[in-house]
Amino acid sequence: MPSQETFNELLAEIELKKLRKESGLHNSILSPFANFNKQFPGLERGRYIILTANSGIGKTKVTKFLFVNNTYNFCKKFNIPLKIYYFALEETKNNFWLSIISTRLFTKFGIDVDIKTLNSIGASILTSELLSKIKSIEEEVKDMMNYIEVIDNVSNPFGIYKHVREEALRNGKEEGPEFNTIYKPNNSEEYRLVITDHISLLTPEKDPNTGDKMSHWQSISKFSQDYCLKG
Repeated sequence: MPSQETFNELLAEIELKKLRKESGLHNSILSPFANFNKQFPGLERGRYIILTANSGIGKTKVTKFLFVNNTYNFCKKFNIPLKIYYFALEETKNNFWLSIISTRLFTKFGIDVDIKTLNSIGASILTSELLSKIKSIEEEVKDMMNYIEVIDNVSNPFGIYKHVREEALRNGKEEGPEFNTIYKPNNSEEYRLVITDHISLLTPEKDPNTGDKMSHWQSISKFSQDYCLKG
């Protein structure tokens, strides 16, 4: 009976995840905060997370700290295969990596430096001592670049979906009937994280039936419902 099959599948998954946890494996990527982990289970495969707050609160900083830097640190520590696709809609690829350098300098040396200082812009100038610190984390940042792909030239919903889907099919395959396929990755232990920062800057999508340009909110809705949840 279908209900029995469903229950048996759920039970098998529950038992498998229990055994994984008992053997030292992880079923999610945890945050660095023990109390927070009691409420937030961490990053799970196949989950869609929306981080929301008022403008100027620091959503991008939180995103980079929790979902980029911490994810990289966690996966390196436990030898978990990782790939992050970061669609930067409000900054350039270079500025993204400058912000990562800034974060790593603070984490490693307690040095608080912004991008303007790193670029010696305006009244700011980079000191020789700070330049030496940047050079000391060169290999660390270069290693992060092997795991994180920053895309700053794709901003429409279908373009993001197309890029991610092509990457997925290069690293896995679809199985089953045409309209009920299941995606199977080549490496079931790998985490592939897609970050869009941020969706309010998505460029309008065209309606596939009429060819007319959708409104801003229609484009966001299509991105969320059709590409993130169903894609």
